[in-house]
Amino acid sequence: MDLNEYPESNIDLHNINLSKNQILSYVSINMKEYLDKYSNKSVKKTLSIPAWLNTKAEKANINFSKILQKALIEELNINQNKI
Repeated sequence: MDLNEYPESNIDLHNINLSKNQILSYVSINMKEYLDKYSNKSVKKTLSIPAWLNTKAEKANINFSKILQKALIEELNINQNKI
């Protein structure tokens, strides 16, 4: 989802009726930072590899995107449990 797809809120916070056991709590988030961190939107990248390597990988039915993702995660020491 694109940051521009989030409309400004038109809720009048002064006219919210709360029950006796409820409170109004304001939460502020940086939507751009959140989307950058948690968006699984794919981006297309162009890369070059030797032709002989491409031939061998295609014959082995290698998923280039999956291999590149795994390699980048490993190279960047990203703990996928904390993503």
